[in-house]
Amino acid sequence: MAGFNLYKANLTKTKIANVNFEGTVFCKTVMPSGEDNSGCKN
Repeated sequence: MAGFNLYKANLTKTKIANVNFEGTVFCKTVMPSGEDNSGCKN
C-alpha cells in the first residue's frame, strides 16, 4: 500500500508541474516581455 501512496503522490506532483508549465507558456505567449505578467510567476 505504501508503494501505491508514493505513486499517487508522484502523480500529483507531476500534474501540478504540468499545470505550472502550461501556465508559464500561456503567459509568455499571451503577454510579450515588457508587459506586466507578474501574475503568471509561480
